[in-house]
Amino acid sequence: MLPMRFYSSLTSLLLRGFFSAYCLCSAMAMAAGDGMLWKVQAGHGPVSYLFGTIHVDDPRVTTLAEPVNAALESVQSFMMEVLPSNDVSPYYMQGSLAQLLTEAELEQVYAAADFHGLPRDMALRMKPWLLAMVFDLPVSQSPYTLDVHSFTCRRNAQARLSRRWKRQRRIFPCWKASAWKSRC
Repeated sequence: MLPMRFYSSLTSLLLRGFFSAYCLCSAMAMAAGDGMLWKVQAGHGPVSYLFGTIHVDDPRVTTLAEPVNAALESVQSFMMEVLPSNDVSPYYMQGSLAQLLTEAELEQVYAAADFHGLPRDMALRMKPWLLAMVFDLPVSQSPYTLDVHSFTCRRNAQARLSRRWKRQRRIFPCWKASAWKSRC
């Protein structure tokens, strides 16, 4: 079994790569315009909106401007990249980390879990790759990321929910966080 340091280093490298790609994409988006919410309409057809999100829980990002709230509240259907799932099997091991780690390594896992507000029993069941990702992130500022918050608002408004990506080509819009002011 590879040590936790390997998974942490690998995760850190991946996150840095994603961050670099995000910065590049953001720079290109700023050159093209500064919106995160695009109105899409073909001729006189129905109006659709394309909303760029990021998987963070920072209030500067999750606080939505009124035009964004109005657009989200007006839709009858809401399509996400991937719908949230209650299936935890991809994230939990069959056994426990307590069976695989030394006492000293377990203490490190407990310390990191406590720091991140993660229950110890949950941390012991999580797969190492997921723990490495969680432990490499800053402490959560809220329980919801922007995309989950948007999903929850639309679910509560009883909009039709569906997922966008199956085997189709993915388009990842980029955005500027300074345009956000209020919340739905």
